[in-house]
Amino acid sequence: MKGFHSPIHHFWARTCIAGSLLLVPAFAASPSSSIGKVRYTLGEVTVQKKAKNNWNPLRIGLKVREKDLIRTLVESEAGIALSDGSSITIEENTTILFENAVNKQSKNTQTVEIRTGRVFFDVQKQKEGNQFQFKTGTATAAIRGTNGFIEGSDTGTIVSLETGKMLVTDSSGQSLEVNAGETLIQERGKPMRKFRTSNAGTKGLAKEISREKANNTFSAENLKKRAEDLAKESQLIQNPCQFQPIPSIVTTPEVHVAGKCKDSVQVRVNGVSAIFSDSGTFDVPVNWDSESFGSKRIRVKCSKGNAEVLCHEANVEYVQETSNDDRAFIRIRKDRTISMNSIEGLTVDADFFSEDPNAKVTVSLGGITSPNLNSPDANGHAHFTISPQNPDLKWTEEFAVVTLESQKKTIRDTVAVSFPPKLSIIGASADQCEIRYSLVGTQNRKVTVEEFVDGMPAYKAEHSTDVPSANLPMLKGKRRYRILVEDAAGNRSEISDTFHCNL
Repeated sequence: MKGFHSPIHHFWARTCIAGSLLLVPAFAASPSSSIGKVRYTLGEVTVQKKAKNNWNPLRIGLKVREKDLIRTLVESEAGIALSDGSSITIEENTTILFENAVNKQSKNTQTVEIRTGRVFFDVQKQKEGNQFQFKTGTATAAIRGTNGFIEGSDTGTIVSLETGKMLVTDSSGQSLEVNAGETLIQERGKPMRKFRTSNAGTKGLAKEISREKANNTFSAENLKKRAEDLAKESQLIQNPCQFQPIPSIVTTPEVHVAGKCKDSVQVRVNGVSAIFSDSGTFDVPVNWDSESFGSKRIRVKCSKGNAEVLCHEANVEYVQETSNDDRAFIRIRKDRTISMNSIEGLTVDADFFSEDPNAKVTVSLGGITSPNLNSPDANGHAHFTISPQNPDLKWTEEFAVVTLESQKKTIRDTVAVSFPPKLSIIGASADQCEIRYSLVGTQNRKVTVEEFVDGMPAYKAEHSTDVPSANLPMLKGKRRYRILVEDAAGNRSEISDTFHCNL
């Protein structure tokens, strides 16, 4: 087997096959109040049922119900599958309580209480009105479609997100939003703090937290430094695997994720480890409940050593066969914020399907709307780029919208958009050797303006408010100037031009 060398890894691999990612209703309330189903266990994992005092082994295939208390010990782990394709992984030395099942006929919140320990989660986008939340001893974290990890104890809470967003509220009522790529540290009696790294929400970062705590060196500063080091290591994993295509629409509740990877690369599909053949190939089935129609997100993680990257991602639309265009869907490929690039523009990619061959598909942003993107050669894919020079573009829009209009229905999907501060050159003086620029859209965030002359850095300035006019120095002679502006979120815009200085 490729990528599994220790007995514990072999045991885990066999267990994962037996679990086979079989998902059961998690948001459909039934007389038995079933929340999910155990897809795999590793080591010593036990469950205490409602109104019972005894602990029994948690078995693969066992239904998880309201008020079930699940406990993992050292070097133990359990994966719980939810009916809509969501999943949670309970790490070692963790105790959680499933508080309630959600009735799909009404708007409800599903709550998982983390009494101690860490849980990885991959929660699918929730239906309108429904919410998924975690509770710890010091905070509550509400999400609607997110993946990452959360850990809690009586001293504080740590949240780290790879995608999506989460609103964390501490016991004093203070709230802070955590976004994709951010890690939040909340310690009892202290203000919540967060920082941004490319490896937020990953196994590697979680291991560093455990290591820092074991060495009694844990702090927000130390963790941020280790996260940055891990991010550099992850850059060394470049295209480690090749994947077979995954269909964008299915009418049966299963897809297979298959591919081939380089030596020593390990793969997890929606949290479950893949098992490799002698030739280095793998095939992981992903199943869900037959009544759980809608979008299913498939995420594949590749790791080597402590480095881990998202190496493949796909969205699958599970639809019910019908003659009334009920299978129609429109879905933006990226569920995270799309940023405007001052050079390349803002691009929206979406997949769609309709039984109406004349269905109209458009992308809109504020007052800008694309032509019909459902051309004869579209093959269910829409692609549209909005130029930063478009005169109808306002740099204050918050969402891009894709719309499918068929004879039977109109459906939409949205994605958040962000804009860098807008930089404009308003003049240049050859005698005074100054370039005058304006800056709008800072939104009271710290913004850095950097000047490059003939490719070399020459000057840097910082602003925290919009600037109607400011100056940059010029060097003698005719030179090429590149002016780059970047905000704290990493959004960038730039302008390049040639100017002459007489001095």
